[in-house]
Amino acid sequence: MKIKKMLSCLILTVIFQNSLIIKTYASEYQVIKSDIKQLKFKTFNAPNPPPTHKNNTVEWLYNSLNQNLSPFSEEDTINVIKKSMQSWSDVSGINFIYKGITDNNINDSTDGIITIGFWSSNAYISQHGDNGAFTAIEWNNFNITEGHMILNAGDASDSNSTPSNLLELQGLITHEVGHLLAIAHSDNQESIMFADPYHSYEYQSILRSDDIQIASQLYPVNSNDLLTTVKSNLDIVIQSATFHSANKTSNIWAILEFIGTDSNGNFFWKLKNYGQNSSNTTDSLTTVRPNLDIVILSATFQSSENPSNIWAILEFDKIDSNGDYIWQLKDYGQN
Repeated sequence: MKIKKMLSCLILTVIFQNSLIIKTYASEYQVIKSDIKQLKFKTFNAPNPPPTHKNNTVEWLYNSLNQNLSPFSEEDTINVIKKSMQSWSDVSGINFIYKGITDNNINDSTDGIITIGFWSSNAYISQHGDNGAFTAIEWNNFNITEGHMILNAGDASDSNSTPSNLLELQGLITHEVGHLLAIAHSDNQESIMFADPYHSYEYQSILRSDDIQIASQLYPVNSNDLLTTVKSNLDIVIQSATFHSANKTSNIWAILEFIGTDSNGNFFWKLKNYGQNSSNTTDSLTTVRPNLDIVILSATFQSSENPSNIWAILEFDKIDSNGDYIWQLKDYGQN
């Protein structure tokens, strides 16, 4: 009873990865949209409105004090954090702003900033067990005010608890960024936020439907934003599109994976993931026609050089032998 009372008024929530503590607090969470079977995401502080970052913006700093205890360089670590955060930005209206290096204590809950960094392996192990990472956030009146993400630098006693390469580090951090956004562990086994048991770090590097749905609900896209992104690897992320079906018009999100070119130099994509959009955006700048052709009026193209604004038309090609929906680039240009 005392613990529940503390949790109801305490603004600090901590989630441990690879720990059983989340099960102790399970009663403090509530499944959202439980009437939709495949959606089982959870948020902090349910059943009250979950806390979110004001203006859909997360400003964060990096503490490199214990970088030497990690197998990764400072530059690689910061870039991986940015990449993990971008995966959430690609499917919602959340924005992350890197503010540089700080020497503030990583787990200082009174400094009013969000800090990320490696913890001393001995201190981390002795205090929290052999975990990959943990994230804490604090909020006031449902506005997240600060937080921290502590990455375990590793310990020989449990080599499996820490990432061994940058892709695994990305997966670990992508899961933890979900907690930073006030997303708790999902009951959907396919979700990267699922924790019973945890997925591999590599699996956690790619958001699934459940993760995308809750991110877009907590942080809806601003209708003034360009809602479609063409990544440098040519994958296409459509945060909001108007789908004109035969019977009605609806708002959807979709991710198209670039699968290469044919012998004639034609570019092709396949549908990787899609779903109904909770955004109330009325001008999505992307339209899916009844014949499944996709018209993108404005998109941000993240080339290896400078981002640019483009338009594109993708012509629906076929459903292949694997059941994948395939599109071909029909036309495009600079906006």
